[in-house]
Amino acid sequence: MPAQADLPQATTDDYVWKVLDPARKSDYFDNECEYDSLVSYRKCLEISLEKHDNKLSGKWGLSNRVSREKDTIYIQVPNRSLPLVFRDEMFAPDGQSHSYFSLYDHDEKTTAVLVEKFSRNRKYCTY
Repeated sequence: MPAQADLPQATTDDYVWKVLDPARKSDYFDNECEYDSLVSYRKCLEISLEKHDNKLSGKWGLSNRVSREKDTIYIQVPNRSLPLVFRDEMFAPDGQSHSYFSLYDHDEKTTAVLVEKFSRNRKYCTY
C-alpha cells in the first residue's frame, strides 16, 4: 500500500481560486480551422485547445499530471484520488452561450497552474 494512502484526501476547498484580470488575446484556432455551426465550432475548438493545452503541459514538464482530452482538462494532484476536472460547456444552439477552459500559465516556484475560463465574461482561476 502506498505511503500516500494514509494521507487525508484533498478537496477543492484546499486550493486557492482567484479571479484574475490579465489582458490577453485568445487565439487557439489554427488558420485552417473553419466552422459554420455549433457542431463544427465545438470540434474545431476541441482540437485547437487539445493541441494548445497538451503542448503547454509538456513544455512545463507536467504532461504526466496535466492533460486535455477533447473538451476536458484533467489535473492530477497529490492527496487526491481523482483528478481536478475542467469541462467545457456548449449548450446553446446559436453557439453564443458557451464557456471553455484552457491552460494559461505555470509558476514552477509555487507549482501553481493557472486555468483560464472563457465565457461571455472572462474568468480566471488558479489552484
